Amino acid sequence: MMGLLALWALACGGDDGDDGDGGGGGEAQAEAGAMTADASAAAPAAAEDAAGSDRQAGAPPEVITHARDWPMANRDYASTRATFDTAIDSENVGELAECWRFALPGASVFGFVTSNPLILGDLVLIQDMASNVFALDRRDGSMRWQALYQLSTVGPNGVAVGWGKVFASRGDMGLVALDLESGEELWRFDPPLRSSEGLDIQPLVFDDMVLISTVPASLRGAYLGGSRGVIYALDQQSGREIWRFDTVDSEDIWGNASVNSGGGAWYPPSIDPERGLSYWGTGNPGPFPGTPEHPSGSSRPGDNFFTSGLLALGLRDGALAFFHQERAHDLFDWDFQNPPILVKQGLEGPREDLVVGSGKTGTVVALAADGGALRWRAEVGVHENDALETLSTEPITVSPGVFGGVLTPPAYAEGVVYVPVVDLPSDFTESSVVFDFAEGRGALTALAIEDGREIFSFALPAPALGGALVVGDLVFTSDANGGVYGLRRADGQMLFHRDMGAGINAPLAAAGSMLLVPAGYATLEPALVALCLP
Repeated sequence: MMGLLALWALACGGDDGDDGDGGGGGEAQAEAGAMTADASAAAPAAAEDAAGSDRQAGAPPEVITHARDWPMANRDYASTRATFDTAIDSENVGELAECWRFALPGASVFGFVTSNPLILGDLVLIQDMASNVFALDRRDGSMRWQALYQLSTVGPNGVAVGWGKVFASRGDMGLVALDLESGEELWRFDPPLRSSEGLDIQPLVFDDMVLISTVPASLRGAYLGGSRGVIYALDQQSGREIWRFDTVDSEDIWGNASVNSGGGAWYPPSIDPERGLSYWGTGNPGPFPGTPEHPSGSSRPGDNFFTSGLLALGLRDGALAFFHQERAHDLFDWDFQNPPILVKQGLEGPREDLVVGSGKTGTVVALAADGGALRWRAEVGVHENDALETLSTEPITVSPGVFGGVLTPPAYAEGVVYVPVVDLPSDFTESSVVFDFAEGRGALTALAIEDGREIFSFALPAPALGGALVVGDLVFTSDANGGVYGLRRADGQMLFHRDMGAGINAPLAAAGSMLLVPAGYATLEPALVALCLP
């Protein structure tokens, strides 16, 4: 998963660090840290509600038919990661027991699985870290078909389903479309890649398009000079490029393309059909924190748009609607990468539509869905020396570190945002960073949507790397030690705990009477495990 990229960058020994047409411009707003422009994309039919936008014109038939299951990475186009359509609740959660498991064969530098499984009727789909795609029978986990690529990736990868096709990354080199019934490959898209760029994202499908992004990292290196992230919208029938948006706002990458890099999206966007917008969390700039020749990011002066922030782009043309930068000129590998959550106004919601972003900054922000003005910001986890804008030759401890903050997607339901937190400091100099993963701890923190105030925080013994998942009156999360935790949403009391025997580095999914747990981080027995009610 994305948060582990910091480890990969260190392992590669690469400096953080061209091209890409697309993109847009704008002006910084001092008060909200937002960039705005007119959005020209036409809005599809009005949404019934945020989580129900999967029922709108533009959603593929598979998503519409199986909306009560888990048909996309974050269940719905609002990325709420919440379901009220299961039989699992606080009264019976203790009865969950393993009903099947499917061994995952494909490993990479960050384990065996980082992707969110999909559930569509009697079908389960999962991709491992060697880019192999498996179609399983939901009833017993038996395999219907497989598409084997044996091409490793840094992740988080994964699949999307629509219009009779399965869309999946092929290593970190490109995207493939597979036949949903047989797994036969139908087409490939290979974006132009430079330096250390790669494609490591779980796709999202809408309005006959497949939405993906490249990032400045791959198994060929991490944040090497000249690498940048580009967002693409592809035609689902052919793989033809419809539009692109360059997440680096500078042709020469802020003045030094031989050293600098940055941007891209690690997770799929959210979709607002009413406004005709897609919302993306973006990655950090590089090098971080700097190099001996260019300490404290001095090779890339300025704010380094469009990194470490939240982008709103037109669905049909990729035109910039607004940009909020959560950390200008970031030195600490602080992607603001999670899928933004779309929250509609309502009885238990805010007085206006909001977009909620989060990332490795250890912050959660609520922005106005129209224009991107900042409504509130909340800090989660431990914060220490995180306001520094320059560093020295002497080490200083910073929290969140390169592997801290909010690494995996939060969930939202009924006025509360549930945030998985990683507390893991790093020691920085002006050109180096070190940390000890064994020091990492985690938490699941609940925030009120009105103002970001903390409702409760549940401590975890290890980093929370499996996101958050709302199931009725419960919220689930997991940690790197392999623990799955089910809490009562009303007060954060733990009602369920299961040790999966394998670290968890991928988000969970739920449908019907089943909870799916991808367990494949730091283990010899990686598997997709189904927990079911009797």
